[in-house]
Amino acid sequence: QVSAQRCALVVKQFKSKFKEGGDAFLEESIIRRELSDNFCYYVENYDSIECAYDWAKETLRKHASDKREYVYTCKQLEEGKTHDDLWNAAQLQMVKEGKMHGFLRMYWAKKILEWTSSPEEALKISIYLNDRYELDGRDPNGYV
Repeated sequence: QVSAQRCALVVKQFKSKFKEGGDAFLEESIIRRELSDNFCYYVENYDSIECAYDWAKETLRKHASDKREYVYTCKQLEEGKTHDDLWNAAQLQMVKEGKMHGFLRMYWAKKILEWTSSPEEALKISIYLNDRYELDGRDPNGYV
């Protein structure tokens, strides 16, 4: 195994040559990682909708009964059997490779919210799929 600190030191050595990529790596491996660790350590209900900001909880409550054009089961989502080819590809990549690009991961989670009957169900399924298939499953980064 290689520590994040060792990787960061090597990246800093070559940062002048690869500035944009180096900055992005350091931001994700140090800043986001530390924020995620602190959030999960200090917020008791980090894996619950109750930890969301009040405005977010209010928005979720307000739209919980909205009619959904598509509603999928956990099994359908897990198998990548939706109408959305991009989402299916991201899900199947996660299942096969244990990884999904960060921006696509946000899209993936938003669609689960859109395609399930409640925010609570969406969170439950998202956590289940993330923890089962992502290389960083059960890691604080998966919750933030």
